[in-house]
Order: sequence, then C-alpha cells, then structure tokens
Amino acid sequence: MAPSSPLIQPTKSHAIANDLRALLGSTKVKDDVPTITAYAVDASIYRIPPQAVVLVESEDDIAATIRYAVSRGIPLTPRAAGTNLTGSAIGSGIILDVSRLNQILEVNREEQWARVQPGMVLAELNRQLSSHGLMFGPDPSSGDMCKLGGMIANNSSGPHTLRYGSVKDNILRLRVCLTSSSWVDAQSYALTDPSLERPLTRVPALREILILVQAHADLIAEKQPTVSKNSCGYNLFGVADGLARGMFDIPKLFVGSEGTLGVVSEARLTLVKKPSATLTALIHFTHLEEVGDAVPQLLTLRPSALEVMDANTLNLIGRAAHGIPADAAATLLLELDADSIEVDLHEQAEALGTICRPYRLASSPTLAFDAERREQLWKARKALYPTLYRFDPKKKPINFVDDVVVPAGRISELIRYLEEFFEGQDVPVAIFGHIGNGNAHIVPLLDVNNRGDFEKMVQAYQEIHSTVLNRFGGSICGEHGDGRIRAEFVKRMFGDELYDLFRQVKNAFDPGNVLNPGIKLSNESFTEHIDYTRLSKSCATCAKCNSVCPVYDVFQSEDMSSRGWFEIVTANDYSYLDSKRVVEACLNCKSCRTICPAGVDVSDLILQKRAEHPNRLAGWIFTLQAKRTLFESCLRFLGTTQGLWDRPFVRRIVEQITAPIMKHLAPTARLPHQLRLRNWRHGTCANGMLI
Repeated sequence: MAPSSPLIQPTKSHAIANDLRALLGSTKVKDDVPTITAYAVDASIYRIPPQAVVLVESEDDIAATIRYAVSRGIPLTPRAAGTNLTGSAIGSGIILDVSRLNQILEVNREEQWARVQPGMVLAELNRQLSSHGLMFGPDPSSGDMCKLGGMIANNSSGPHTLRYGSVKDNILRLRVCLTSSSWVDAQSYALTDPSLERPLTRVPALREILILVQAHADLIAEKQPTVSKNSCGYNLFGVADGLARGMFDIPKLFVGSEGTLGVVSEARLTLVKKPSATLTALIHFTHLEEVGDAVPQLLTLRPSALEVMDANTLNLIGRAAHGIPADAAATLLLELDADSIEVDLHEQAEALGTICRPYRLASSPTLAFDAERREQLWKARKALYPTLYRFDPKKKPINFVDDVVVPAGRISELIRYLEEFFEGQDVPVAIFGHIGNGNAHIVPLLDVNNRGDFEKMVQAYQEIHSTVLNRFGGSICGEHGDGRIRAEFVKRMFGDELYDLFRQVKNAFDPGNVLNPGIKLSNESFTEHIDYTRLSKSCATCAKCNSVCPVYDVFQSEDMSSRGWFEIVTANDYSYLDSKRVVEACLNCKSCRTICPAGVDVSDLILQKRAEHPNRLAGWIFTLQAKRTLFESCLRFLGTTQGLWDRPFVRRIVEQITAPIMKHLAPTARLPHQLRLRNWRHGTCANGMLI
C-alpha cells in the first residue's frame, strides 16, 4: 500500500456553519454530511473535507463570508465548477461556491466585450453570445462544464490558444473582493493617469506591488519563461511588461492567482467574432520525428488549433473506435478558421495537402467542413482524460506532471523523451496536448495504492519537471495552475529571489494566509491529501455528468449533482438517513450515463440505494419501471405531447399540479425547467441526449 497521509478532517462542531447562517441565511450555508462529502473533491487526485459550504448569491454574501473567515482565521476556498486538476477548489475550511452567480450582465456588441459573473459555464456563455455572432476565445476541453471563475483562477487556455490566447489575454476588467472585504475594480491604468492614485490609495497592496515590480524589473525579466505559455507562480511578468509600456495592468496580477489574492465577482471579457466557416483535419504520421518537422510548416497556415496525440494515447483510447490507423505513431488535429467569405477553406485544404505530401502518413488527411463531422473528429480529444478510466480496473490516469511547456520546435523531442522514460518505468502513459505552442499534457496510468507505482509517481514527478526546466528550458505549468500539485516545485522553477517576491505578493493581499492556503506557494509534498480510496474507483470526477444533470441545473450545488451523488453513495460512511435529501432528488433521467466517458451510471447507483429504503411513491415508480412495456408507453405518450405541456402557461399548471406529488417522492423534488423527454420519432430528446 502507498504511504497514506492524514487528511484534514472536518470539525464535529457546527459553530462555523451556524455563524454563517446567522450572517447569510439558512438556505445559503450547508454543513451536513452529504454536502461535506460532495465538496471534499474536485477533478484532482485529492480529498479534503471542508467545514462548511457557502452558496453565495450576491457580492454582499462574498464580502460577509470573507470578513468572517479573516476574523476567525478560517481557510476560505473559492470554487466554481470544481473541474480543475490541481486540487485548488477544495480546502479544509469554508468552500465559497460562486455557481449561483451565473449571469451575463452586459454585452457590448460594437466594442466586443461582455460583463459576466464567475458561475457562468463557458459553453452556456458562448451559446448566448452566438446570437450576437460573438464568442469567448479560450476554450479548455472541459468547456461544457467549466465556469469563468475557475478559468480566471487558472489562466485557462485550451486548444485554440494559438489564435485567441489564454484568459489573461482576454480580460479587460475584474471586480475583486479582498481580505479587507473591500472591493477593487481591477483594470489597466496608464502610469500618467491621475485616476490611478485612487485604487493605489484605497488598496495599499496595489501600491506595494507597483513598487515591488518596478524595483525588481531586471530580476523578473531574467526569470521570465521564454516559452509561449506559463501559468506558474504569480504573473509579475505580465505586470512588468505592462509597466515597460507605461501601463499598470492590474488584472494580469489576479488572473492565474487561483483564488489566493481575492475573490472575483464579475469580469469584463474581450470577445471575438465567430468564424464564418471552419475546417478540421486529422493527420496520422507514421514517424514521430516527422511531426516536429511538419509543425513549423503547418503553422504557416495560421491554424486556430493544432493538437497532438501520441501512439500510446491512441492505443489507450482505442484506435478502432476512432478510426485511427494501426501504424500511426502520432496524430495531429488541426483547425483552420475563415473570418469572411473571401477566405476559401478548400484552397487551405489543398495547401495542407501540399505540406503533408513529403511526409510518411498512415492515410490521407481526414477533412471535415460541416459542424457535425468536425465535432466527431474532436470527440476523442475532448473526452480523452476520463476515457482513460476505462483502461484498467486498478490503474487510473493520475495528473501530477500534466501541464508542461517546452519550445514548440522541441515537442517531438519531448514526446520521445517521455515515451522512453515511462517505457523504462513500465508505466502506460497518454501524451497529448497543444503542440502548436509546445504545451504537453502527460497522464500516466498508475495504481497509487501499490507501493511500487507510488514510488514511480514520486520519481517521475521530480525527474520530468527537472528535465523540462534544465534540458528544455520550459515551464512546469502552462494552463492548469499550480494548485497543490506543483506548489512545492514553484521555488525550484524560479529560484529563491523571485519566489520571495511571490511570497511578498501573497502577504500584501492576504497577510493572514486565509485565501486558499497551500495553493500555489507551499513546501508541502504533492502527495499530501491524495484520495487513495477514490482513485481505486471508476469515476474520474471530471464533472461532465453535472453538465447534463437537470437537478444540478436547478440547485447549482455539488451535493445536488451527479458527481456529488457518486461521492455520497460510494462513501464508506454512507447512510441513507443522512443522505435521504439528496439521494431522492435524482430524476433517473440517465443523462449522466450517456455522457460519461468512463461509463459510470450514477442514476443506477441511486436506484440501488433508493430500493433499499423506498417510500410509497418511489416504490410504485420502481414497480412501474420494472414493467418495461408499460413504462415506455408512458414515456412515449409524455414525449410525443411535450410540445403541448411544455408551453409556458401549460407548464405552470403542470408544475402546480405535480408539486405536491413530487414532495411525496422527496422534499426537494421538482420538475426541472429544462426537462426534455425522448423524441420517439428520431430517437433523441430535444437537446440531443438519449434518455
């Protein structure tokens, strides 16, 4: 067994939650066992149970919670979707969940910007912006569930960084609550602008940072990573670059700070026009070395995305399932956008063919111009990480060296080094990522409950990060954030002097070390708080299921979500009586099963738990469901008449009639506003999910 580390356990006292309920109201604060269990995890390898969860609904809620946490010295962790891979959305004190702050406050179509709250899901943001012909450029692979707050915290980017940059390149202003519980409107000021004096006076920490960066400009320039992407440490580099242009770019300091300097309540985002047309291409190379030669030439086409999956990755996700040739040593996924009808993507496709002709390809490039076909080509890449959970019942994908960046021209050299390193360890590994800017994601498959695999993980952590820095002159973090995973290595990357500046930044804004302690700057080993029990289960905790869960859509709370339910019902201390409130809220719509790349059926787990203690109505439903023909006939009738009962007036009447019935099923049960039953004529429901 791997050496286990003691977890930070929640206090048995309810004093913290009771205090917060008195401040904010009882509906916004939770500390029951199911809630603590659900919020103890994010998409990382860690588990840390909190003491209380606050579901904030206003800026006043944020300020009051921060004021209370600072006055008591209680750790406070901001959280959005909890899709990060580094453990920065979990903590031992108060979880401040911003999911209910999920509105677009303003869109300026002419100037191409929007004011957005941090709980807004990226996919929903772009869906609403599409009516304006606009979109937000950065697009992490978790875009169907990740939220703006987390993207800002991590300085996320994604496959289309080549064209649109990272989040830090697309932020105009931030509204941030500091540990003083005061607010700062973080924007960029000219150093000669008299209005700069106001924020410097109101927020002394900003003046400290301005003086600090000016005094150490040479050191910061010397230590600035030379690769195209970096989210390691605090972004003093962006601040210093701004000062060199005569600007104090305050948002650069907060983007990528992972909730350790303040809590964001809204952001003004730079938007871009949606492409008028897009071409996606899949290119299979039989020799890895030729990938490195081809990339500079492919970049001359100015692609918006250029992704790579190595041979190991292709084997792990299943070549046959995705139509990948058996002799492909690496696959490139390339995307070209047309900004206007004058751009002919078919001509671009011909140019692509010309570039690829000299290389030994496993097959001709696969080209897709229509949206449905392009989505199919992206499917394997977007679901890659959780899909790896299907590979082995014991060995799971472990993120601990997952976000390195090297010069783009050396990416093939990096892949070859990594393949040889893990082959020497006899460890399966998936290597993929944004080859156009040298950002590789590395996901070994390990059984961390096995001492041998645990020791291999520790060895790989040290050797690969050191090699990326010393041999490749790269960065250990491109877009996922430092979190708990890389915090201990930040000093190794930048040296004592710059690390001391980072500590001064943290102390200026958070002298009590209340905001997300242990994140970004820490000497604690990355192996602390690893959730060994969960890493032996089938769920990747990626939260893709939450993106289609109608109950989560209503409550915006992790304890009322598919991912949260999995944690609750599979916990060692699970109790039906303690968890009845959440277990009986599931609608059993099966949406979680249809979207889960790891093949987990949370709804079935819930049914099993309900069957152990059915109430009268639930028992009747189970009996009806067992009579498959009759049950499907009922669903067929409801599905074919949805156009009638989904009209606003009829829907209100239906909800009023069914409300008392639903309460017999569970106190929190209700018909979700977005419920779509199956369209029996076409085999799918209105939103495309199989039911």
